[in-house]
Amino acid sequence: MEQQKVVDWQIGKSILQCSAYMFESKIAADVCFEVGLPDQPTVEILAHKYALISRSPVFETMFCGSLSENSSSHGQKIRVIDLEPEAFQEALR
Repeated sequence: MEQQKVVDWQIGKSILQCSAYMFESKIAADVCFEVGLPDQPTVEILAHKYALISRSPVFETMFCGSLSENSSSHGQKIRVIDLEPEAFQEALR
C-alpha cells in the first residue's frame, strides 16, 4: 500500500499538531539515534534536535553545551545501548 503525501499538514494547524506530524513523518529530522539493548540488534530512530533541546536540559547540553561536538559531527549516529527502541521512541514522543 502506497503512503499518500499530506499536502496541507501546516495550514490551519497548531504548532503542536505540526510538530506531531513532523515527528511522525520524520520531516527535516536532523539527528539519528542507534538504540537497542547490548544483546539485541539496534534500531535507527530519527529525531529533531530543536524539539529535544527545547524539552530537555540533557539534550541541550549534548547538542549546544559543554558536551557538544563540533558541527562536523552532524551526520554521526548517537548510540543508546541501555534502552529498548520502543521505550526510547515513546520517550521522544
